[in-house]
Amino acid sequence: MELRERKTKVMDNLEAQFQAQNDQNVMAIDMSTLDDTQRVYWEAQRNAVMMRMFKANNNNT
Repeated sequence: MELRERKTKVMDNLEAQFQAQNDQNVMAIDMSTLDDTQRVYWEAQRNAVMMRMFKANNNNT
């Protein structure tokens, strides 16, 4: 049973690391060179990242 719990924690940690790296990549995109359609898409992605960050910060307080 303990091994299963450790594996679950490891997988959760890996998923969180992957999401954090993806979020950093999204926030680093230079939107000044994008057309309107691309800008709308990436702004929505940034909003999703910011909502995750906001929720994470509120859960830690």
